Amino acid sequence: MSPSRPRFPARRAAGWVFNAVVITLTLLVLAAIIIPTFGKTRHGCRRHPDSSNLRQIGQASLIYASEHKDQLPQTDNVTDFAAALARDGGLNDATIWISFTEASLPANRSLSTVLTADRSGPTPEFQRARLAFTVVARGLHANLPATTPIAWTRGLQPDGTWSKDSPYGGDGGHIVFLGGNVTFYRNLVSAPLARFDDPKLTTTDIRPALPPDALVAEPALN
Repeated sequence: MSPSRPRFPARRAAGWVFNAVVITLTLLVLAAIIIPTFGKTRHGCRRHPDSSNLRQIGQASLIYASEHKDQLPQTDNVTDFAAALARDGGLNDATIWISFTEASLPANRSLSTVLTADRSGPTPEFQRARLAFTVVARGLHANLPATTPIAWTRGLQPDGTWSKDSPYGGDGGHIVFLGGNVTFYRNLVSAPLARFDDPKLTTTDIRPALPPDALVAEPALN
């Protein structure tokens, strides 16, 4: 009898190679699906506190208006707007005004309240902080359309995009409206706002979405 020989060694080797290729391709496909999804989830989690903060600013603005003949704060800058909400809108937590992405900045580490202990004005720490939101400091009242913006993520430009020095590095921002809703926008080009003078028309620049006498106040980049 002839000596026994290994059975189908080439076929077995080819099967192992085939299985290895299939497993590798499967892992690559799963990685292509999971990694972007994880990245979006992570960024969404980082933005969520800011969305909540803006919603509180919108709510405090309406509380303030209920005590001031339907007028939202009429100030000249973001700091004074925040101080008005702290006095008469129940929003004295200074950390509401900073972004989660910038909480570790030196200027933002020692924040506590907006107002000093005697409530005479903003604390020095709040005045030095890098605030995250632009506000409509004048010209708003509670009877305006619900689509009227109250405040939004710092750095929104006239072309409807956010600048690189915005809290998300130009990757969009939130807007809180008089109706109380907060929406995240990558930009206003793909999702324009309703114009104030004619809601049937849209605009990529937020200013035409406001009353003509509205004053937009940008926070200082401390």
